[in-house]
Amino acid sequence: MAPTLLDQLRVRAADPTRATDDSVELYERFRLPDSGDPQWIWPAMLLPVGHLGCGMFACVDCSTDHASLVWFEPNPHEDGEPWDDAFIPLNISLEAWLRHWLDGSGDDLLEKAWNTKFGELGE
Repeated sequence: MAPTLLDQLRVRAADPTRATDDSVELYERFRLPDSGDPQWIWPAMLLPVGHLGCGMFACVDCSTDHASLVWFEPNPHEDGEPWDDAFIPLNISLEAWLRHWLDGSGDDLLEKAWNTKFGELGE
């Protein structure tokens, strides 16, 4: 029997804090409300696919036809504020991102996305 789409999406997201979580389990956990933070909202259909360290994740927006990438960057978030700024569009499809990763040409992708959203680093 061929694996279902859900089975295919159950890739390891490599969250070092929970070695057993796969992407779907992380998504389900992130979608839960946080009683300690009423501002917490994880967007529907945003699947975390890779842990980038320091709480950051590369995510696939499954609501788009081209599976665009979104960077979840929680570190600049301030308590009591909405989480909108933590979700940074990378303006690239999953396919293109993987191609850049394989050929080593996508190293500055996160920095460009940060600069687009927040301005140049160090300003």
